[in-house]
Amino acid sequence: MLKNNLLASAISLIGGLSLGLVQTYEADLIRSLLAGCLAFLIPAGFTLLASGAMPEKKAVPTATIGLAATGIALLGYLVCGFALEFGGIGLVWNLPGLEGLIWEWSPLDVTWGTGWGALGLKGFFFQKGTDTPLAYALFFSQLPLVITASLIPLLTLRKRTRPFVLVLGAFLTAAVIYPVIGNWVWGGGWLANLGLNLNLGHGFVDFAGSGMVHLLGGVAALAGILAFGLRSEKVEGPAQMPPVHLPLLAILGSLLLPVGWLGLVFSNPLYASDHSLPVSLTALNIVLAAGAAVLAAMLYAWFTTSEANVLMGARGLAAGLVAISAACPFVPPWAALVIGGVAGFLLPLGIYFVEHLLH
Repeated sequence: MLKNNLLASAISLIGGLSLGLVQTYEADLIRSLLAGCLAFLIPAGFTLLASGAMPEKKAVPTATIGLAATGIALLGYLVCGFALEFGGIGLVWNLPGLEGLIWEWSPLDVTWGTGWGALGLKGFFFQKGTDTPLAYALFFSQLPLVITASLIPLLTLRKRTRPFVLVLGAFLTAAVIYPVIGNWVWGGGWLANLGLNLNLGHGFVDFAGSGMVHLLGGVAALAGILAFGLRSEKVEGPAQMPPVHLPLLAILGSLLLPVGWLGLVFSNPLYASDHSLPVSLTALNIVLAAGAAVLAAMLYAWFTTSEANVLMGARGLAAGLVAISAACPFVPPWAALVIGGVAGFLLPLGIYFVEHLLH
C-alpha cells in the first residue's frame, strides 16, 4: 500500500514538473514573439526617418520602398534564407525544437575540427522535421533584421538604378547574403567559433546585429553606389547641415527606434530561457547610448551652425543604437555612454565625408 502511494506521488510529481516545464517553454516563446512584434518598429522607424529628410513629393515614394522591402525580405528569407542561416543550428544549440536543423556544410575537412560551418542546408520552406514552434519563433525574430538589412540599400540606391535591379538586390540580400553571413555569426558557423577553434576569446560576437544588419546593409549600399556611379553633381560652397523637410516624421521615426531595439534584443527565442542574460543592464545600455548619441550630434550641429539640427539629432539617435547593438549586454553603463557619444560625434563627420568628399 505504502509502495503504491509512493509510486503514485512520484508519478504526480514528475507529471507536475513536466507540465510546468511545458508551460514555461510556451511562456518563453510567447514573450519572444511579443518582443519580436516590437522589433518591427525598427524598419518602420528608419523608413519614417528617411521620409522626413525628403521633400513632401518624394516622401511617399520613400515610404513605399519601406513597404516593398517588407514583402521582398519576407519572401526571400522564406524561400531559402532561413535554411541557409539556421540549417545547422541544432548542432550547437541543444534545445527542443531544433533537432531537425542539423545539416551544416563546411568547406574544410572534419580533421580541422568542428565549428567550421559556412552554410546551413536544412529547413527550406520548413520541410517535415523542421516545422517546430521554436523554429517558427526563430524565423519570426529574424524578420525585422532581414527587412532592415534589405531596406538600407533600397533607400540609398532608389534614384540610381531601375526598380527591377533594386527588387532583385533586396531579394538576394534577404535570401542569400544576409543568411550566409548570419550563419557564420549566429547560426553556428566559423566566425562565432573562432574562440573554440583558434582560442580567439569568445569568437566573433554581435549580440543585436551592429555588423550583421547595419554594416552589411551599408556595405551593400556602398557596393551599389560604386557599381552604378557617384552623383554627377557636386555640392558647391561651404558644408551645410542636411535639410529636414518633414521634421515631425523624422522625430517620430527616431522615437520608434529605441522601442524597436528593446524588442529586438529580447526577441531571440534562443535566449528566452537564458536567465544569465542581464536584462536590465541591456535595456539601460541601449537607452544610454541613444541619449548620448543624440546629445553629441546635436551639440556638434549647435557649435558649428549656432542651431540644433533636428535631422542630425534623429540620425544621431539611430547611430547610437547601431553602435551599442553588438555589446549591449556586456559593457557597463559608462561604456555605453562613451560608445553612443562617439557614434553621435562621428555621424556629422561621416555625413560630411560622404557628401562633400566622396560626392
